[in-house]
Amino acid sequence: MDLQLSVEAYDRSTTGGALEILQNMYSEQQPETDGRGHTLLSGPGITAYRNGYLGGNVRGFLAKDGLFDGDIFSVHGTNVYRTDSAGVQTLLGSVPASGLVTIAASRNEVLVCVDPGLYSYNGVDFIPVVLPGFGVSSIAYIAQRFVGSSNSIDRWYWSDLLDGRTWDGLNFKTAEGEADKAVRVYTTPQYVVVFGTESTEVYGLNANPRTPADTFYRISTGAMAHGLLAPLSVAKEGAFIFWLSNKKNIFVASGFRPNKISTPYEQDLLDSLTDAELAGALGYSYTQRGHTFFVFTVPNKFTLTYDLGNQKWQIRKTLGGLSWRAELGIKAFGKVIAANTNSADLFEIDLDAKTDLGVPIVQEFTVSIPVRAPLVLEDLTIDMWSDTAGFMAMKFTQTGGRGAWTSFVDARMSAPSYEDTQVMWRDLGTARAPERIQRFRISDPANVMVRGARANDGID
Repeated sequence: MDLQLSVEAYDRSTTGGALEILQNMYSEQQPETDGRGHTLLSGPGITAYRNGYLGGNVRGFLAKDGLFDGDIFSVHGTNVYRTDSAGVQTLLGSVPASGLVTIAASRNEVLVCVDPGLYSYNGVDFIPVVLPGFGVSSIAYIAQRFVGSSNSIDRWYWSDLLDGRTWDGLNFKTAEGEADKAVRVYTTPQYVVVFGTESTEVYGLNANPRTPADTFYRISTGAMAHGLLAPLSVAKEGAFIFWLSNKKNIFVASGFRPNKISTPYEQDLLDSLTDAELAGALGYSYTQRGHTFFVFTVPNKFTLTYDLGNQKWQIRKTLGGLSWRAELGIKAFGKVIAANTNSADLFEIDLDAKTDLGVPIVQEFTVSIPVRAPLVLEDLTIDMWSDTAGFMAMKFTQTGGRGAWTSFVDARMSAPSYEDTQVMWRDLGTARAPERIQRFRISDPANVMVRGARANDGID
């Protein structure tokens, strides 16, 4: 009998359902050639990339293909660095020690925003930008202009053409749907997205503006009744934008249609934290091996990843902590580069790595019983592949995850070349759904593919 693999992280136990765990793994839909629709795959490891930065911990970074040779621009405490593909680090200048950090780039200029100020690097010098009577809380770039959100009112501004060092105080737009303060400005290739405390508005580009003040126009159908709670939770992947709203919901929007992607499980986690705690949430996205992930972290609380393809959530966690080490992420030099706000170093998210900077990665998943009638479990077999021999541990509960668990029991996990393997436990008593949940753990450094679970079939 086939049993049900967890395909997401979802705790239904508090409402009488069953617990699903998927930690440091993700699910992938497969052709149902053997009656099984999903497999479970190991998540990525983390390897060292660059270190030796002075000034403090990472506060923000950026890299763009084709701009400044794709180099990484990063803020470490009070220092701003440029790092090339060979790892050569150039100290560009310094910025204030406090304030939200965002970075944007054109083909010939990089602007670093440290709320409420701006700093410009043009390949030659790094200088503060003189703003005419206003401050900005965030920065972005579109159509040869930089755009910035006001740090105090419901406005956003834009720079002169191809010049992030020159701003006209009359080149601004004011929120029209709600008179709420601008929190973050963000751009796609076609639009400017202005997040307020209570609403979000989308602006388009005028093809032939009569004056610089007419460069942008508000799209009437682009107003969304969802504001932004965490300025650095905003992330983009292709046409999709993700963010944590002022109502503690996680949304994704393509165009002007927001869709809530946080399930009741994520809502319980979010609702357990205060607005002040959630305001520090961080978000980014990356794509590896055909899967696009939105990574959402509340530092020292939890990390959740959302697989845009199968629309499922997973847990990511670094051993010894509550959240994942890779809190921030960008694409640079064909890699996914990550950072942690408690470290000055840069890391690489690497699917081939089997540890988290040398720390074991604990992979976990659950298996449930698909039938309501009592089932005597004479044996339970996991069908899988592993590139490393080791052990898989299993324990179970009879309370859906609400009560006590048995102790973990190890079973040997072999790694035959180019072949699947099976891991088996015997004499597991009588199980009843949905209360009976089996929880599996792999702590050895291994990349695995779990193809399925079955009961009372024995090993092939």
